[in-house]
Formats: sequence, C-alpha cells, structure tokens
Amino acid sequence: MAYKPLAGFCVATAVFICAANGAPTPPAAVPPSGTWSGAVVVNGSTTPAALHPGDTITVSGDGYAPDANVTFALYSEPTVLAEVVADGTGTATASATIPTDTPLGNHTVMSYGDDTAHAAHVLGTNVSVTSATAVSVVGTLPYTGIRAGFLLAAGIVLLISGFALVRVAALRGRRGSRSAPAAG
Repeated sequence: MAYKPLAGFCVATAVFICAANGAPTPPAAVPPSGTWSGAVVVNGSTTPAALHPGDTITVSGDGYAPDANVTFALYSEPTVLAEVVADGTGTATASATIPTDTPLGNHTVMSYGDDTAHAAHVLGTNVSVTSATAVSVVGTLPYTGIRAGFLLAAGIVLLISGFALVRVAALRGRRGSRSAPAAG
C-alpha cells in the first residue's frame, strides 16, 4: 500500500505514491488496461500516429479533481514526461518530449492523479515509437546513383574524336599512297 498527500495529509492508494512535491510517482509497471479510467489524449488523439525519440508531444487527460496533481509517464520503463496541476474542470494538459534514448517499439503513455472522490484516476494510451530517420517526400525519389549526364557527354565527345582521328588517318593514308612512287 502506498500513500499520497491530500490537503496536507495522506490517503492510502494501491496505484501510486506521491513525491515530495505532491505529484504522483508512476508505479514500476503499467497498470493493466482494465483498470484504466479512460484514455490519455496524445497530440489530439487517443490513437496517435507513430512517435519518434525527441518529438515534442501534447498530452492531456480529464476526470481529475480540480487542481489535482497529475503525472504523465511513458512506459515500458516508467519515465516521467510531465507533472502538472489539473485546471478547474479537472483537465490536465502538458507539453512533453519523448526522450531521445527511448527504445523503438510499443509503449504506453499513462497519467496518474486523483478524481473528485479522491480515488486514484488512471488514464492510458498505447503508442508506437519509431525511428525518425525514415523521411518520405511525396513526388520525388531519393538519389541513389551517380550523375551520368557528364559521363555520357564525355563519352560522346571521345567517340566523335576517335572517328575524326580514324578519318584523318585514312585520308593521310590515301594521299600518301598517291604521291608515293610506284615500286618496281
């Protein structure tokens, strides 16, 4: 059993504990999805597009008590993304950065805080973290070879020069055979 402060004293909860600043401390493992009260909204969606290490994201959740401390965390390993205070309607929103050392693969963004009955309010959304190096530009293909235009032009010049030299040599050979005395 863990304890968390509530208005200057502690209330027991089996989900998370509180840090010295009153913000919930994420548990070591993701709580089972059946225990979540709802979904964390990531970049405006509960089914966000792939995230990348170093991305700045917006996370939000509702259903918290007004002015409740809320912690957003990223799992597989619990990594605190942001600690905020819910607004007067019980909505918590934060800007956070996906750590650059986050392993690629499937993860979960979680939020922890109190609801209006001072019970643990836990939200979660599954996300995928992918490599940020794959860049696609519509309408163009990546350049993967050599620039052959210069080589083609040089080859044509050399070919024409070769034909010209052969022609000049042939003409000299004919002139030389006309002016040479007949053997005999």
